[in-house]
Amino acid sequence: MVNVIESFTQNRILYGVVVRDNHRIIVAITRDENWRIVQTDRDIPSSGFLYKKSRLIHAGKSIGTLEIFITPRFSREDLHQDLLIESIYFIFFIFILIFILFLVLINTVINPIKTLEDYALKVSAVDLNERVYMPYVRLTQETTNLKLAIEKIAERERTKELQQMEKEYLSMFYRKA
Repeated sequence: MVNVIESFTQNRILYGVVVRDNHRIIVAITRDENWRIVQTDRDIPSSGFLYKKSRLIHAGKSIGTLEIFITPRFSREDLHQDLLIESIYFIFFIFILIFILFLVLINTVINPIKTLEDYALKVSAVDLNERVYMPYVRLTQETTNLKLAIEKIAERERTKELQQMEKEYLSMFYRKA
């Protein structure tokens, strides 16, 4: 019976086991300060341990009790280790989400705005009679609207310049006549 109980102590969270009949301790196994398994003939104090007491019944009669003492010491260590691992996973997941959001932001906002900026700078730098083409970029509706607004501004400027040139031409024509 001692060997069977000692086999249960392979689990490091088990601190002690006491089997008793109705009058005395039959087997008591506990751990020493180096956490080795030792037999004892005394009760194990239950303070600081998780404690479970069960009745042993055979043929409907109570023949004794089984007391199990579990230490929270390793449970705390395991919980701390699990918490640390879960925290690392969580932080890693957050970094992945931030990276994905960064890529989405670059591809949907920053790159199209840079393309529009380059387009606006080219439109403002060329002669009004020249057409400037924007490189193909998949634009959102908002950036397409901005592109069209830039083209309308450039067209108005072309129209104003043409009207100004027409006025100058007509004024020169009527002065000679």
